[in-house]
Amino acid sequence: MGDRSSRRNSLRIIFGNQYYYCYFRLATPTSFFAILPFMKNHETTEEVTISRSSPNDILGIRNVWYETWLDTYPNKTLGITVEDIEDRFKDYFTPESLEEGRATLKKLPENEVFFVAKIDQEVVGFCRVVSKNGKNRIRAFYVLPDTQGRGIGTRLWEAVRGSLELENPTYVDLADYNKGAQAFYEKIGFEDTGKRWSDPELTLASGVSIPEMEMVLGIE
Repeated sequence: MGDRSSRRNSLRIIFGNQYYYCYFRLATPTSFFAILPFMKNHETTEEVTISRSSPNDILGIRNVWYETWLDTYPNKTLGITVEDIEDRFKDYFTPESLEEGRATLKKLPENEVFFVAKIDQEVVGFCRVVSKNGKNRIRAFYVLPDTQGRGIGTRLWEAVRGSLELENPTYVDLADYNKGAQAFYEKIGFEDTGKRWSDPELTLASGVSIPEMEMVLGIE
């Protein structure tokens, strides 16, 4: 599941066949406390279901998002740390933020498609695509690290693509050092557009920005 050094400020609680980490920060201006579910490793025989997202999926979606970033984005060469990722997600699990997320999922705009993948009713992946001005753009596409390599991402994409206007090109932005994601997108037909940049919105607490690249599907 990647680097777990971030769990030094945590307490593990076990309930049945799941375990939870209670994260906390004390005596800081941005103190927070959240309980996040972390599933045990799933066997490949367990059934994966793909469906449209619902408001009740918000905690699982945020968990997959956080876990994937924590596993993928820390980079010693670039100076991106685990603490950078923790800081970026520090408000994602507050009651207010989760409620806002539920409200968003309850009333998705007509130009958005949002699917989730589940094992035993727990979210292990999700994909969100926004269509605008004759283009589709993947805004988020993540699969829980310990369930990657099992075809879940491909199945998610097949479900999402079936809901898109296929004549329109589909774009995705990703970290240019995320070789695993690049290989996945190439596998499903995306090509590198050659575009590279650093988005100020992805500037982390340390002041480092995640370098990005663009890929596209559907342009001859």
